[in-house]
Amino acid sequence: MLFASLIGDINANKAETENVRIKRQQTDGIIIALIWFIALGILEW
Repeated sequence: MLFASLIGDINANKAETENVRIKRQQTDGIIIALIWFIALGILEW
């Protein structure tokens, strides 16, 4: 019983870290897009 709950906790943690990683990638993408947008805006000037 204890073992099963331990495995459940590990799987839950794994799923959580996957979600965090995906969110971080999305945030990185947004930041990179913003930097490009600003850089292109400066070049246009």
